[in-house]
Amino acid sequence: GALSRARADGWMAADATSRVSFTRADATAKGVIPTDATHAFFSNLCYPEDVSVAIFGRLGEVAALRCVLTLRTLPTASLAVLEAGLGCAMRRTEALLPMTWSDAISVYNYCCASI
Repeated sequence: GALSRARADGWMAADATSRVSFTRADATAKGVIPTDATHAFFSNLCYPEDVSVAIFGRLGEVAALRCVLTLRTLPTASLAVLEAGLGCAMRRTEALLPMTWSDAISVYNYCCASI
């Protein structure tokens, strides 16, 4: 799977893959996002803003969360609900990363500014 490939391609150390989990579920539902998650990836290419706000509201409930990676910039309302939930201002950086459909696509990394 994806973790094996990340390890084989040198993107992740073997011990790091044991700390990663993928969850396929309704992220707007309470209790779906692991409470110990420190990082989250949100493929937000096709979600309407109300769904994005609902998901980022749930992410804001995860006290350990420090960074969220997205495939497009966050709408103002989504960013506001995330910052309010986590109690920190988010700093955005951008990187070009390979995806299955492209050798380089912009990925936006939102992290608590205190990190």
